[in-house]
Amino acid sequence: MHGIETVGIISKPNVEQAHAVVPGLIEWLRNRKIAVRYDHQTAVYARANNGISREQVPQGAQLVIVLGGDGTLLSAARAVGGSGIPLFPINLGGLGFLTAITIDEIYPELERALRGEHRIGRR
Repeated sequence: MHGIETVGIISKPNVEQAHAVVPGLIEWLRNRKIAVRYDHQTAVYARANNGISREQVPQGAQLVIVLGGDGTLLSAARAVGGSGIPLFPINLGGLGFLTAITIDEIYPELERALRGEHRIGRR
């Protein structure tokens, strides 16, 4: 997963924690010279007006971060389709079987992913 230049972000609607997480996440990525594409809901959390449809988020991305739960992950998987773009699922509260990365683990786990040290599960 080396050479990540663009990351997509897809977020679950109406999650209070996302208002605090998304702006910092976008800043963290941009500080590493990584372009960011995000859906309309993520734009709301980022206090921006440049969101795009979920289906457009993966275009040109080498990784898609999914903020939410298992339902959001499944929705993102549909948007990514058969493109082979890895999904990076972050659990924003609630029970998540597929979204195992917690808010506290976002940045260490992203660092690992950017170094190519993450295991990719094919489903």
